Amino acid sequence: MVMTLEFAVLFMAMLAVVQRRTGLVERALWWPLPRAAVGLWLSVAVVSALQFIVIGWYDALARDPDQILHHGQIWRLLTAMFVQDGWAAGTTLNLIVLALAAVPAARYFGALAMWLVFLGGGIGFNLLGALFDSSGAGNSGATMGMVCALVGHTAVASLVRRGSVAPPVIALSILPLLVGAAAWAFFDYHGEAEVLGWLIGAALGALAPTRFPKARALTVRG
Repeated sequence: MVMTLEFAVLFMAMLAVVQRRTGLVERALWWPLPRAAVGLWLSVAVVSALQFIVIGWYDALARDPDQILHHGQIWRLLTAMFVQDGWAAGTTLNLIVLALAAVPAARYFGALAMWLVFLGGGIGFNLLGALFDSSGAGNSGATMGMVCALVGHTAVASLVRRGSVAPPVIALSILPLLVGAAAWAFFDYHGEAEVLGWLIGAALGALAPTRFPKARALTVRG
């Protein structure tokens, strides 16, 4: 329930940023579906589905702090994003959340950067989880991080390009940091992913302030 409320707040901020920066609204934002978003969703969905079919699949791929830190199984930092510790209910929720987030992210970042942001945030989230001795799995951390990365990029890129940030962008960019920090403070590990994702986006904004968004309508508001 908490994660759902977190995502709802962050998703609305993400949509507002994407619509403001790309000029894409309503149908133009969602259709046709970007192939990169479909590919990301299918990758997570197919690998997650195998945990219901293949015995031991989940245990082999999930985040296990002992196996990661003491037995060299660092691949779990990556594979834990592609199985789900919530099983049927968790898989359904995480795939819905990913479907909603991946389309705007693909419009904004393009295929390669979207994948890099998703994987980078997810690996960072799983590493922090392992260091804090938290076992589990799921794509929710990577998805939340991707949402916050988009907002973080917008804020810093605007500052680099113009030397200032419009008040609506300031409000939208601060929101994910506040949500993430509050979640982290109350021991919701998704807060780590949200703060980490924002920082990844901010770094991209400083390094590549004009590279994104990839998709633009004819009329764009900053």
